[in-house]
Amino acid sequence: MITTNKKIYFSVIVLILTIIYFVILAFDSSTVFYYKIDELSKANIKSTETIRVVGTLVDDSFDREKDSTTAVFRIQSEDGSNMLTAHYEGVVPELFFNEQSEIVLEGNLLQYTNLNEAIFDAENIIVKCPSKYEEAETEKTQVL
Repeated sequence: MITTNKKIYFSVIVLILTIIYFVILAFDSSTVFYYKIDELSKANIKSTETIRVVGTLVDDSFDREKDSTTAVFRIQSEDGSNMLTAHYEGVVPELFFNEQSEIVLEGNLLQYTNLNEAIFDAENIIVKCPSKYEEAETEKTQVL
């Protein structure tokens, strides 16, 4: 016959293990990895995995369907060597078209045979606005 203390200890251990399991499950599902466009070719990304990709808008690549919020555009790596086509439905942020702004897309990489032919389904767009301090720093180094 199992004593009452052993039943309590067993119940507490099962409860603690259950809590630990759910905490690990919650953290694992909320992890979103952040990639530069150049890193996508080396990464093993599933089409169901939500990721963030950073780049800058390719000039004259933004196209919005008439009377719609659906947009197609391309972002490029820092050196412009790699590009990624993105689909987005929604209102784009105000600084989206600023050539100095970095664009962070959050969503899924749908089609991926070649990086320049990849299609990214963006659920969110985050625009990192250019900092006036970074601009002042580059001017300062040019003067020296």
